[in-house]
Amino acid sequence: MKKQLPKLCFAFLLGYFCHDLALDSNLIPEAYADLTGIDYYELRGDRDFKQAVEYVIENCGVEGSGYVEGDRLYGFEGDIRC
Repeated sequence: MKKQLPKLCFAFLLGYFCHDLALDSNLIPEAYADLTGIDYYELRGDRDFKQAVEYVIENCGVEGSGYVEGDRLYGFEGDIRC
């Protein structure tokens, strides 16, 4: 265990450094999903939106954990891969 302690400390500090670097320099931009005022009924009738949802359902997979309560997803940790 003593031999691996410096490696673990280095990995831990490197993780903090990379996290701070990514947040401070905006390497990973924030994503916005604004649908420019489209309400529920208009979205349900949008053909392009339906095709996009069908594509994701048929071709993508979700690996991870979380739980759904009502219409919200909580505690999701994982990947969505297409």
